[in-house]
Amino acid sequence: MIITIGGLAGTGTTTTAELLSEKLNIPYISAGFVFREMAAEHGMSVLEFSEFAEGNDEIDKEIDKRQAQKAKEAEDLIIEGRLSAYFVDNADLKLWLVTPFDVRSKRIAEREEKSVDVAKSEIITREKSEALRYMEIHNIDISNMDLLIDFAKIGVGVACVIKSFVTKELRDGSLIEIPLGIPIHKREVGFAYKENSKLSKSLQSFIEFYTNYNPEEK
Repeated sequence: MIITIGGLAGTGTTTTAELLSEKLNIPYISAGFVFREMAAEHGMSVLEFSEFAEGNDEIDKEIDKRQAQKAKEAEDLIIEGRLSAYFVDNADLKLWLVTPFDVRSKRIAEREEKSVDVAKSEIITREKSEALRYMEIHNIDISNMDLLIDFAKIGVGVACVIKSFVTKELRDGSLIEIPLGIPIHKREVGFAYKENSKLSKSLQSFIEFYTNYNPEEK
């Protein structure tokens, strides 16, 4: 059995991979494992190889390629990595873990012994950087909504997304809508801004629009 486990930082991908590996008696590898393997091949420490890999797109591509190759060569393997599900096309089961941002931040803060605020700031910076890199290297948009849509399109699983985001896919048949037997509860969305700050014209227009917006007047 080939299983891929993906998710953003702090979602518990490593813990999940370790638990599944122990319960199913299946070995697991991670992108970090492949990275360390490549560092050893170059005769470098992990830190030295990290510096060498900065700005080198070929390193990222090679990590993805090796994970996919190891999956093809194994009968039983768990592959843990952000984009493993995308590159390992022979997986029997693909898992994508989703965890609230505050929970992820707290986990990382405790693990790395830093404040939650610092962890939040670092996560945002890191994920913006990763999103740009994945788009430049693989043409994959890893923002939450787009990633769920892309994974649904390649058969990873079922995605719950805003319908207007997938009108094209529903029209061309690359995705299908699953009717729900129960209604989805309405959710409230709030916007916050500094009351005493000078607002741009665009922000003023935005606030005015939502202040006067009445969904019943469609």
